[in-house]
Amino acid sequence: MEKEFISEEIKSVVRLFESNYTDIVYCGSFGLVMNGLLKRPVKDLDIITKENYYGTGKFFGEYLIDISSGRSEKFMVGKNRVVSFRLKINDVYVDVLYNLDEKPNYSIKCLDGMYINVEDPESAIRAKKGYIEHDRSVHSIIKHLKDLIYIGIDKNELIEIIDKSELVPKKDDKLQRALSVDDDLPF
Repeated sequence: MEKEFISEEIKSVVRLFESNYTDIVYCGSFGLVMNGLLKRPVKDLDIITKENYYGTGKFFGEYLIDISSGRSEKFMVGKNRVVSFRLKINDVYVDVLYNLDEKPNYSIKCLDGMYINVEDPESAIRAKKGYIEHDRSVHSIIKHLKDLIYIGIDKNELIEIIDKSELVPKKDDKLQRALSVDDDLPF
């Protein structure tokens, strides 16, 4: 059933990876679709590697993009340090994450006869929560929030995550104070 949300373009990139690198763990929306928790088209791939291919320059270098514009990043996902870079393969964007600390939990799933490593859903859900809390892009936050709503995360937990978001004005913020003062309103 979940395969209907994975395009032939995405499958061809997975085939390319699997023929060259069998240690990849697929995560993000692709992983959630493969685990049956998300039912929407997969637009890009997110993968976790066990080896720092970015540091060695051995990972599909001809497809590497956005390095000069600062797309390559180091950041935290929960308590794990991650190095990230982006590839574009046949119109499919691939975000590659090299996890410097804890290795992801995964299970083996079958996609068109390929047995692939797919991140366990709990890790993907934790990552999406972290993105909502720390991301500075409203578009990204809304995308991850929609996914968590669709997955069926408890509404009280969602409210807590939104309240922790860096983009939500806090009580001591000037914007929050300005929005809460209604004395000057003309009605």
